[in-house]
Amino acid sequence: MSTLPRRAVLAAAVLAPSFALSARAEPARELTLGIVPNMSARAILVNYQPFREYLAAYLAQPVAIATAPNFVDHHRRTMDDGYDIVVTAANLGRVAQLDGGHRLVAVYEPGIPGLFVASKDRPVATLDALRGRAVAMANPQSLVAMRAVQWLEARGLRRDVDYRVVHTRNEESLAQLLATGDAPLAVMSAGELRALSEDVRAGLHVHEEFVRVPGFFVLVSPCVDDKVAGRIARAVLEFPATEAGKRFAELTGVRAIREPRASDFAEVDPVIDGTRLALAPR
Repeated sequence: MSTLPRRAVLAAAVLAPSFALSARAEPARELTLGIVPNMSARAILVNYQPFREYLAAYLAQPVAIATAPNFVDHHRRTMDDGYDIVVTAANLGRVAQLDGGHRLVAVYEPGIPGLFVASKDRPVATLDALRGRAVAMANPQSLVAMRAVQWLEARGLRRDVDYRVVHTRNEESLAQLLATGDAPLAVMSAGELRALSEDVRAGLHVHEEFVRVPGFFVLVSPCVDDKVAGRIARAVLEFPATEAGKRFAELTGVRAIREPRASDFAEVDPVIDGTRLALAPR
């Protein structure tokens, strides 16, 4: 029987460990779940833990929650592919889909109520009380805020003519402006109002629900592999039926997650140009 040359045997011995190393599974890359900063970072981290844990288990790879200081930075990171999975306001999501090639995979239900909120100690009798005063908003690029400006204009109140807009950092700051009387009304989504502590909410009342806009859009970055993107889409749509999904619903009010519909775009597209303008660098 012929024997291998000694040099070949040595080469095989040297190469064998490399073959063994290459055969080992590479550790799964961490996915980043980017959440629109419609409330404080603390509230986002608490509310989205069930979603994060579920996605990590379903996809068998680590998932990290990320957010941003404001809507503009959040959208910039979205467009720079800083997030693998994005949960964002419908108008921002539509821009990411149209301009960035992001794949829209799901929409939250129910739709988001847009609210005018006042202090119980300083109720607003009519919209005329806004003339010469301020309307407070935490997220002026949000769909709710943009629709609020349109709604007021349709009733004869023009921004920067009949009233001015005051921007705040978060929902707690909105409540403070109402409490001090610096603004008679604040624009809030139902989620922002829910994020306030019970004692703060107790001092506020909903003056009017002026609109109901589509729920948040869930998108996948174009940098994510098609196969992985498909698994993410299935995971997101199946989430509400799980125990983690039920906990998420209790925390956020999101009762269902469905596939996108053409009617979602009909609601959002009229404000897309305004959204792009609001997101443009200043």
